[in-house]
Amino acid sequence: VAQDERAGAEAQGAAKCVTALVLKHEGQHAEARSLLAEGLEQAAGSQAAWYALARRAHQELTDPKAYFVPRTEAQVAARQYSAALETLNEGLRVFPNRGELLALRSQVRLEGAKQQLRRRLAATDEAVTLIRQDAAAAIAAGAVAEGHYAAGRLAEELGDRAEAEKNYRAALQAHPANDEVGTRYRVALARVLLMPRRPPPAPVAEPPRVGHAPLLPGPDELRSALALLLVAAVADDPPPPNPSLDEALKLAEEAIRQGNAEGYLIKAQVLARKGMWTQALQEYVQGLQKLPQPPAYYADGLKFLIDNHPAFRRPDSVQPPSPLLAEKYFGAGLTAFYARNYAEAEKQFIEAVRYYSQDARYLYFLGMARLMQGKRSYAAEDFRAGAMLEQQNRPSPAVVNASLERVQGPLRQTLNSYRP
Repeated sequence: VAQDERAGAEAQGAAKCVTALVLKHEGQHAEARSLLAEGLEQAAGSQAAWYALARRAHQELTDPKAYFVPRTEAQVAARQYSAALETLNEGLRVFPNRGELLALRSQVRLEGAKQQLRRRLAATDEAVTLIRQDAAAAIAAGAVAEGHYAAGRLAEELGDRAEAEKNYRAALQAHPANDEVGTRYRVALARVLLMPRRPPPAPVAEPPRVGHAPLLPGPDELRSALALLLVAAVADDPPPPNPSLDEALKLAEEAIRQGNAEGYLIKAQVLARKGMWTQALQEYVQGLQKLPQPPAYYADGLKFLIDNHPAFRRPDSVQPPSPLLAEKYFGAGLTAFYARNYAEAEKQFIEAVRYYSQDARYLYFLGMARLMQGKRSYAAEDFRAGAMLEQQNRPSPAVVNASLERVQGPLRQTLNSYRP
């Protein structure tokens, strides 16, 4: 039919497209692509059903995002990493040395290796070589941003902070726009800026978990953010001034403006590092609310924050309260405090608060005892809670001032910065 001029242009075009579909099925992609283009041009404007089918097939052979990328992402979301790898291998036969497919294959191999090993990757694992080669090939093929992002994901997985930061910065430099892709690079860079500067821990076996499409922010990346948040949260002393912290906060806020929910988790990490527990908790919860179907393990992270938030570390009040017993413990706490036995003072002040939680003095001295032990986050929350009570005249400022006469110098100045 294709060679019979009497068949008409539309019939000849249809015949060429049918032949092209056979060639496509047989893996002769270049020939199929060329013949589909000829057939579609010859039958241009046809309303027949075959024409739409042929156009879709031609698009699949000219644009990886028409078929291979979305199919891979769907397979990865279902944790079908072997199938996703086959799809990408087929895609690379259609589009040899296509950078975006190489970068995606690097990430698929990373997730597949983690699923197979059921632990974090180590530099000695065989899969690491192939993952790294794909990322490098993607960069060489012109997919600079995607390739560096893939290389950064591997470095982050291996715990190599410096290498991950270098690659994420390169990805962001190649794609500076604050769009959906750009926010992924921003969040990734912010994550590694908050990573501790120490050797990575030895790989630890962990249970299988839900997978995700590596081109989008997914549970593994968010779980990494959660892990860093928990590390930051348990430290009482704030870190020394660190420009990385401010940069991470800026990147997180840019991601939030673009609608990337992981930005809230990054921002929560920064606030936790600054000792701002309550705001960190609020940002974290807000991020969870905006995540589509957050995995169950995020509930564990939320429980950790609540269990370790300074405001929740104070004991429940005794019912009914006993101001007399509270005053007794407060007196014992003062004795220990002025003897510079701050650990014992903390215990006594905690008991004072437990028996009567409506006295600002108890919370102020509890905070000072904790501050003298380096527990800055806890002290700040105690001072804030005490300030709220003093504002309500519980007790009056005059009574509070009388109890603080012996407290002078930087300690008094720190406390006064919280008082109403």
